[in-house]
Amino acid sequence: MDSVIEYLVEKDKEVKDIMGKTLLFIGILILCLASLYFLGSFGLFGAALIVYFGLKVQDRFSVEYEYCILNADIDIDRIFGKKRRKRLLSIEGGSIDIVAPANSTEAKDAMNGKEKKIYACKNRNNENNYVVVGYTTKGGRVAIYIENEQKITEQLRKYIPRKVIL
Repeated sequence: MDSVIEYLVEKDKEVKDIMGKTLLFIGILILCLASLYFLGSFGLFGAALIVYFGLKVQDRFSVEYEYCILNADIDIDRIFGKKRRKRLLSIEGGSIDIVAPANSTEAKDAMNGKEKKIYACKNRNNENNYVVVGYTTKGGRVAIYIENEQKITEQLRKYIPRKVIL
């Protein structure tokens, strides 16, 4: 019998997100005024297009991560603006090398520095995050930083007990 866990994590707002939104707003305002001034009768249409595309870009600053764990297989999706979803990565349970706290010596020993680091957590500087090191279904070696959630670690420990360190 298969066991499925879904978990949703909303990324915390960082300084770069706030600065990006502010600069985007200022840019939209300047471009709208310029289009109204220079395009004449088409200026209103140009301003509407600029606002539309600006709102599309603004959705990129609101990010959530959804973990879907089927037995020991991990799928992580990135959700932009609570509307658009994109598959970030998939890892099969057999290709996971280790699941350990991010600041543990076991996790540091398992990573050789050649992995692609992916942060799918609220805050990348949180010392309670876990790291999953393994190979994605596309063949690349990754180190994924995820939230420390007890039901996730219990699920993984049930199916790959020798690779999960608590």
